[in-house]
Formats: sequence, structure tokens, C-alpha cells
Amino acid sequence: MDDSAAANHAPSETVEDSSPPKPFWAACGLFALYALSMIGLALATSNPVLINSRQVDQSKLVFVGEVQKVSGTEADFQVKELLKGDWDQETIVVKGFRPEQISQGEIWVIPAIFDPSGVTQITPLDFSPNAKPTSLIYPADAKTLDNLKSRLSSDENSP
Repeated sequence: MDDSAAANHAPSETVEDSSPPKPFWAACGLFALYALSMIGLALATSNPVLINSRQVDQSKLVFVGEVQKVSGTEADFQVKELLKGDWDQETIVVKGFRPEQISQGEIWVIPAIFDPSGVTQITPLDFSPNAKPTSLIYPADAKTLDNLKSRLSSDENSP
């Protein structure tokens, strides 16, 4: 027998494909798509700003202002929109900020009161008799403004 005949009668070697089947990759792709859509949904809807109703009710002045200057615990604001109260000047100085809470150029919604000496300050919140007063201000984004405006309009319309 010659070599060519021996090669024809030799047991054939089978090559096995070791890669996973195509349905496996399809399932992986669908899972990745699902996971990315859930992450996107979580990022888009997480942590909405909640307005403290008690703080807004106690405030004599609620305005949208752009930070012009910050010095210590007070800041100068250019009033962009007055949401509650009376104020006829273009700027207002507000006290009661924590260090590094705000920066120049940022736009915030500020609920404020006037203390007995006439100084404007953030409306403080006392959650319990022993608690340290908390100064809450709110970012002036569209959702926060819509929420606050609807809250204030419902207060005006209620008896």
C-alpha cells in the first residue's frame, strides 16, 4: 500500500468548534442592552430635589438668584426671579451659607427671612430642639422651579 492509500484509510480527525453557540452571544447582547437601559433610567430619575414645604412656608422671600460674590457665610445675589415676597432691588445680600456651599456664577433658589436687625438670611430649619439649624438652598433647574412654582401657586389658591 502506498502512502496515498494509507492516508485515505486513516481515521479522520474531527475538529471541534470550542466557541460558544450563537444563541449564547445573542443572550449576552440582550443582557448588556437591558443593563445599560436600567443604568440610564436610574441616572435620569434618581435623587430628585425635594423642596422643604415648611421652610418655604416660613420664608418671607423666595427668589432665584445668581451668585455675584461670596465672602465667608454671606453672598451677594443678582435677583433673577422673585417667587415669593416683595423685593424691589436688583441685588440682595444673604447670610447663613456654609463655607464652600456656593460659588460665584451659580444660580440657586433661596428661601429667606429677615432677622430683627433687617439682615436677610437663609430660612433655617430646626428639626428638633437640640438640632443645629440647617440651611437648605435648592439648585435652580427646571424640575425644581416647576415643583416650587406649583407648590407656591397651590398655597395661594388654598383657603
